[in-house]
Amino acid sequence: MHVWSERTQQRSPIESTRMPENLVGQVKEIEAEADRIVAEARKRAEELEQATKRQVAAIRREHEEALARQLESLRQEMERQTAAEQAKLDAAAAQMAGRLRSIRQADLSRAIELILKHLRED
Repeated sequence: MHVWSERTQQRSPIESTRMPENLVGQVKEIEAEADRIVAEARKRAEELEQATKRQVAAIRREHEEALARQLESLRQEMERQTAAEQAKLDAAAAQMAGRLRSIRQADLSRAIELILKHLRED
């Protein structure tokens, strides 16, 4: 409940119009301040969004580079293992070829001996 003094109740028309003008001015000042705060907040949000995008791009680039290094390392390791396995297989093939040659020589020697034996018997 407001207690009105006699002076408040007896305002002149000029004083009555000043009060709303003063209130309107204050409201306009508050609105301008609110607009400024909103504009600053939007600007800051935009700056944060751009900074975040740059950070994400940098992190993505780092991960892509790390992945490329890992893939290259794996490729080199696979090439090394493939070469080592190929060398083992080549050695085994050479060893088997040597055995086949020796078997052929032994079979050839036995065949010659059999032929000679048969020729002698005749």
